[in-house]
Amino acid sequence: MFKRKIPSKNIEGSTSSKRGTMTQIVLMALVVIFVRFLVEKLIPLFYERFELNFNDFIFKALSNYTLTISMVILDYVIVHFLIKKVNYGKSYFKRASKEFLYVLVLSFLSSIILKWTQFNDLEEIPVFFDRLLLFTWIVCILFNLVVIILFDLILYYKWVHETALKKEISEKNQADYQYQMLRSQLNPHFLFNSLNVLDYLILTNPEKASTYVKRLASIYRYMLQIESNPIVTLEEEMSFIKQYINLLNERFSTGVRFSLDITKRYSSKKIIPCTLQMMIENAVKHNIANASNILRINIFVKNDYFVVTNNIQPKLVSATSSGLGLKNIKEQYHLIFNKEIKIINNGKTFEVRIPIVN
Repeated sequence: MFKRKIPSKNIEGSTSSKRGTMTQIVLMALVVIFVRFLVEKLIPLFYERFELNFNDFIFKALSNYTLTISMVILDYVIVHFLIKKVNYGKSYFKRASKEFLYVLVLSFLSSIILKWTQFNDLEEIPVFFDRLLLFTWIVCILFNLVVIILFDLILYYKWVHETALKKEISEKNQADYQYQMLRSQLNPHFLFNSLNVLDYLILTNPEKASTYVKRLASIYRYMLQIESNPIVTLEEEMSFIKQYINLLNERFSTGVRFSLDITKRYSSKKIIPCTLQMMIENAVKHNIANASNILRINIFVKNDYFVVTNNIQPKLVSATSSGLGLKNIKEQYHLIFNKEIKIINNGKTFEVRIPIVN
């Protein structure tokens, strides 16, 4: 029954990812060309000014092991810091320009230390800002660029694999969640109760029975329509919830009372399909609902959350539950939106807070 469809935004995401990878390759190629240009131009200057082989100059510069190791560590810190601020999946030119700026500053400070510790013997009269400082600075820039490129390649490769793994887990959780949703609607108890209500209405109120069938059909239609949609608008979800509530009202009569207090300003906000329905289903499944013990379910907005609450009045014989539905919803909110669903149980009220997503 479940055939996986590839949403258009997934295709766009894949295209964007490929475009981002190409941008990374182009930037790295430009850095390599820049380094090669510097080396080719520097070699004659080193020989003319100091009668030093360029390789010997680099060796002498990097023979200060304490400083060299410190530069490597700071290069890693720079790359790791930028991952948190500007991820690989975002603005590549912004990231590259920041990286280069940090390299310039780090290299300049390192060149000052090197000039006075390693190259004093190359100058008869020490002058602070001279060609030697410039050459030392350039050597440090080359060294730090090579190290940062290596760190970038390693961490970018790790990021690509982690992103692909998260996407795979998200798709798996979505498929599991969709299966749980459909199974919860097709389970024998739901069908049995729905058909009992329908049978009663056919005998007592045929016109109402026809309306009930249409509402029941609209629920299954929605379930099938959202099969390939990991996200829907709140307006779509609330339209479905109202149909679901109407079915429950027919089944429980006055045993369940609902309060929906969500204004139209939130209609365009995003939500994972059937999230609210599953919260209502859990409340009905685990609590007594009759005229003597009214189950009150409230849905409203509070502090950037959609909140679903119900009073706790547990059934004498608790219903079996795998807990997979709520678990999958929590995992999807974490993977898709990087947000957490909050669950609060104070013994009298059960409350679920679902993050509002633009």
